[in-house]
Amino acid sequence: MAVVLLCAVLPARVTGEEPALFRVALLYSDTTNAEGGSVKVALKLTSQDENDDSYNAYHFVLRYDSERLGYGAIATAGEAMPEIVEDSNGTLTIAGYGEQRIGQSFVVTFNVRAVGDAQVTLTEAYVDRGVNALKDARAADITTSTVTIHAGGCAVELPDVEGISGASFVLKGQDYTFSAPAGMDYGFTAEMDGQAVAVEDNGDGTYTVSAVTGNLVIYASEPVSRTYTVELTGSGQDDVVQWSSKATFGNDYIFSVSRANNYDYAVSVTVGGRLVNPVANGNTYTIPGGEITGDVVITVIKAAQSGTTQVVFVGSGAADVMDGKGSYQAKNDKEFQFFIDPTDDCTYTISAQRSGRTVTFEAMERESWYRIPASEMTGGIITVTVTKTQQPRISVTASTFVKRDGDEVVLLKAVPGTALPAGKGLYYGSQPMFWSQEYGAYVWLAATGDSLPSTVSAARKQITVGAGSSTSLRYSGDVNGSGTVDINDAQYIYELYHANLYADTAGAGNVLQLLTCDMNRDGQIAVDDARVVAYKLISR
Repeated sequence: MAVVLLCAVLPARVTGEEPALFRVALLYSDTTNAEGGSVKVALKLTSQDENDDSYNAYHFVLRYDSERLGYGAIATAGEAMPEIVEDSNGTLTIAGYGEQRIGQSFVVTFNVRAVGDAQVTLTEAYVDRGVNALKDARAADITTSTVTIHAGGCAVELPDVEGISGASFVLKGQDYTFSAPAGMDYGFTAEMDGQAVAVEDNGDGTYTVSAVTGNLVIYASEPVSRTYTVELTGSGQDDVVQWSSKATFGNDYIFSVSRANNYDYAVSVTVGGRLVNPVANGNTYTIPGGEITGDVVITVIKAAQSGTTQVVFVGSGAADVMDGKGSYQAKNDKEFQFFIDPTDDCTYTISAQRSGRTVTFEAMERESWYRIPASEMTGGIITVTVTKTQQPRISVTASTFVKRDGDEVVLLKAVPGTALPAGKGLYYGSQPMFWSQEYGAYVWLAATGDSLPSTVSAARKQITVGAGSSTSLRYSGDVNGSGTVDINDAQYIYELYHANLYADTAGAGNVLQLLTCDMNRDGQIAVDDARVVAYKLISR
């Protein structure tokens, strides 16, 4: 009933033919460089009647350069915050109604995204008193409609070479990372405010200039395919023929194995520490030229045929498997178990093969333990590749998001200690986490009955860095997923808060749906979020 009454009294947004009650000026006092942080723009209200500066209803529309600026926050001089603050593709809508207000200004914070001059323009302004609620909303006189923000920071100029990509802007004092196709040597050099600075090759197709303090220009020479070393390892390395100690990006690399009678062979290849499956044609193997982006290690394991299966561990993480021996003889037709003794701040990727065929294995209930089923233990050699990757330190916090019967859903926030390379994001298990500008963190939801410290400890083991961009959270108001924003969306949040509906966290789709219920972005689902949805209906 309350929402219905509010709808009835809210003045419509119209042209406003009656005399203005207020003047509105857009103000920006900081005309110096913003240094890449944030800037504040004020909406200052002045009453035409010096004896009465009160008002009830208001509606402002700001348009801003979304390439250089992003909306950050809003504050008011009065006690109550605006009921509606909606940011969409360079248009910021601020609106409210209700109790009498006397505060004379709104302060909007914009975050600087890129260097250059950026304009903010007030295109619509309505301010009225409650006594006029049944009339057209009064348009305010706009005395200053536009301000120009001199967005500070450091500009970046990249070489005009296909495949090289990166941001055109970096905040002062931060590292700048850009990417280029792996396997090519570009001879990158850089100048910062005309002075030569070092460009660090990260070895994964990304490059970094540390601690940028001035405008950055990066140069590249004519790209040249890189040449990498080739190393033979394993008990069967002496049987490798027609091979070369060098491999070049873009050129197929071919080698052969001269197989001895009554022996089993397993062949595996890593490039730059990652597993690459060569194309097998009989005893000849080809590594595609496009895969050669790092040093090549060819491992050939040779074992006499018997009633056992040889399980061999290779790769950068092989030393962390069991006792680190690397090779184990196991009985046929019996499952084989192994474990990884993990190194802090590292993640492990595991795959298994026999003669070019993928071998199935599974994680056990005991942490870091795995098993190869008996059906795979049929003789010959199984090669298990364990790739170990150093992860950046990630700060993880947990807070109650919504209560359920018997447990609760916890909001996990993860913030990398250093900037992630281009094209990387955080994952929770196998699922990419969501990015929240409001929280300033990657986020996920997990159901738990444990304490928050225990939940954080468990979450740290699940959160890793992976390839691919993260979906940014958007709060449309369609929280129940029906495709329409209506009063049932508010009711849905209400039911979740009171545990009348089950807050399902199974799968990324359910997690995303629950996250967007936090309409006021305070890190929890509460009845206030239902009110926000109702206010969005009023603003339509």
